[in-house]
Amino acid sequence: MLPENSQLKVLLAGIDAPEKNQAHYQIAKQALSDKVFTEEVRVEIVAWEKSNLAIANIVLNGEYVNSWMVAEGHAWASPQDSDDSELAGMQASAKAGMRGIWALSDTERVPPWEWRQGKRIGSRQGAVPARAYTCGSKNSCREMTSCDEAKFYLQQCFLLRLDDNNDGVLCESLCN
Repeated sequence: MLPENSQLKVLLAGIDAPEKNQAHYQIAKQALSDKVFTEEVRVEIVAWEKSNLAIANIVLNGEYVNSWMVAEGHAWASPQDSDDSELAGMQASAKAGMRGIWALSDTERVPPWEWRQGKRIGSRQGAVPARAYTCGSKNSCREMTSCDEAKFYLQQCFLLRLDDNNDGVLCESLCN
């Protein structure tokens, strides 16, 4: 039990989720937050990375949140834990159902372990290069250069003001 008002930094064991500037990062982060925020969870620590970072399973009402993230397509089953057939099955189901990361294009769907090694969007052999956009760098339609860029900022960065009149068309000058 942690002392009241203390924090524990946790990496979810057995899974790997999109990194901060990757496609689907904001969506995965929000999904996890929606799932556990204000809920009482059990933290099953399996290892420590450094002295202040726990690698753990998170359990909410008997459900492993780590597995849920994979099943919903918000994370990959970690290749270091490739012997976990249950996670592999959940990932296969999410992939077949085109959920979450599996609905992204091949160039956007870069596993985080490749991303961390510098294999970013457009670097895969045979892939069509795509522009990498970064949340936080633009805030309005006049800063966008294409409709695809506006869609990225709406879907990944939740920049709702790109459809300021709520007619379903973002950045009318770009997306008409």
